[in-house]
Amino acid sequence: MTERTLERRFQFHVGATPKKYARIVRLRNALFQRRMLSNWADAAYAAGYYDQSHMIRDFHELYGMSPESIHPRLEASKTIQFSGLLNLHGAGR
Repeated sequence: MTERTLERRFQFHVGATPKKYARIVRLRNALFQRRMLSNWADAAYAAGYYDQSHMIRDFHELYGMSPESIHPRLEASKTIQFSGLLNLHGAGR
């Protein structure tokens, strides 16, 4: 199987490209890290970001809002906590 075929099949079954899915999983990890850490910079580092600004840029690109705006919504929704992706109504692309 070629790389492109794998990418198409992944997108068909998951609904996102492998790269976008990896970005989403890393953002989700940063949100969960924030529960245990005192600030977003530490959460960004723990999730594998070079710095906090890169993490914030990913949040804005994928969800159209800051991590500080998303974090309270995560606390309110038990469904989001167990899903592989963050399905926030009215957020992102």
